[in-house]
Amino acid sequence: MKDNAIHILLADDDPVVLDIVEKKLKLFGYPVMCAHDGEEAWKMFVERNPSIVITDWMMPKINGLEFSRMIRNHNHFPYTYIFFLTVLSGKGSYIESIHAGADDFITKPVDTDELRVRLHVAERTIRLQTHAKKLEGMFNVCPGCKRIMQENKTWASIESLLNEKSNASLSHGVCPNCFETVMKPQIEEFRNRKKKK
Repeated sequence: MKDNAIHILLADDDPVVLDIVEKKLKLFGYPVMCAHDGEEAWKMFVERNPSIVITDWMMPKINGLEFSRMIRNHNHFPYTYIFFLTVLSGKGSYIESIHAGADDFITKPVDTDELRVRLHVAERTIRLQTHAKKLEGMFNVCPGCKRIMQENKTWASIESLLNEKSNASLSHGVCPNCFETVMKPQIEEFRNRKKKK
């Protein structure tokens, strides 16, 4: 079985194609969900958030182009890699699918080796997207005052940034390390000064 993070949604209204491609994907070790039309595919997509979508171009209810646009407009993370699986070929069809949000285009009948290689590219792209998203989430923190650099290059306290960006509020406490290294010596010093008076 492949990496559990990679799940594939396969959508095609032709049961023969669906069966053949599903078997190939399972042979490669991928968990696969199958949909028989665009409407069913959309419901599965929203409920299960697959990593990769392989969709037929011409399907009833919602066609592949529309389905691809819906995925891209859904605006979610992690990134979903979209393949078009179709009998249509040629530059025009390829360009139209890319404009609809697809990442790749596979013509029927599906070549096993080509499918396997393209899935490796999809996995690599998903990993890179995930890594990039993690890096976006990193903060530049000043080691002295612990302020955080914002997108506009100004510095803000952690408290003000949390208040601005979320509904979180901070309450103050002292961690055991700070208590032992900072607070305890200050308390002892205060007590000693009081005794001397």
